[in-house]
Amino acid sequence: MFSDNNDIQVSSSVTAATIYSAPKVYFIITCHGWSASNWTATALSKHPDILCCHSAMNVPADSKKLKETENEFRATMVERHKARTARGELSINQLLDEVESYDEAKNCKVYGNIHTLRLRDLKGLIQRFGQSYSYVLMNQIRHPVSLVASGFGQVKSMLEWDVYCHIDATHGMEEHLSFFLDIAERYKINLCDYDVRSFSYAAHHQLFVAVDARAFPDVPTIIMERATADRDYFANVVRQITSGFVEPSESYLDDVFKLGQLNQHKTGKKLLAQEQFDEWHPWQQEVFRYFFEKSGLREMYDKYGYDFSFL
Repeated sequence: MFSDNNDIQVSSSVTAATIYSAPKVYFIITCHGWSASNWTATALSKHPDILCCHSAMNVPADSKKLKETENEFRATMVERHKARTARGELSINQLLDEVESYDEAKNCKVYGNIHTLRLRDLKGLIQRFGQSYSYVLMNQIRHPVSLVASGFGQVKSMLEWDVYCHIDATHGMEEHLSFFLDIAERYKINLCDYDVRSFSYAAHHQLFVAVDARAFPDVPTIIMERATADRDYFANVVRQITSGFVEPSESYLDDVFKLGQLNQHKTGKKLLAQEQFDEWHPWQQEVFRYFFEKSGLREMYDKYGYDFSFL
């Protein structure tokens, strides 16, 4: 799936990881949803020197609010929505201070978050509030097919009870209504069916992922598939986000790679991207391709070694 040139690179640009010698290290890992951000947050937090928060709510990785069961999602529906809409209201300093405030014992050396911000959020915060503390910036990505498959599973569950998800899914379909009406006619599908709405909503998110990629095209990137499977690759991620202050031990890496899959967004067996695409119905393949080509992700993600030859 990957070429051999995907090693994480350090850059000195404003969008890249900032290497500095302060005794306290901050990091931000931007990430779209459905890209194993919960796994990454949990894995980083297993190290005693790292406190990593997660989600738009910016809470520690072990918080009950992040237990991604249906009951917990229901209980925090309004809170999650408010956090998502408020991402542009707090400065980067305030967000990082909030992370550090959870370390009551002051035991950690490294503080940061993942999936609290997306790259497009970060760009707006810099424009609004200016520069901030020095921090390491990286962006975590996933193969678009796998991302959409994961999103499809989560959204299908949420549409049954999350009014905000319903509103967003409706708006996404409305923006491309002529396409969806044509799809519905040719494949004889019901656009109000939860499967159709859920998959279409997940596929539509490729447009948002592309906005992120354009916001900071040179940001150092964490490839989700490698970080969750390759010990050496993940170890290099740890070194980079901590500016070398943390050297991951073998025992720490053992603990990390015992985690397994944390979220259950996608049901069924784990598939490679091409296998997943081949399993989809023809209407799903066409919806995916529509948004994939509109997004321009093929050109932006080629450099990461992802295989798109089957699309």
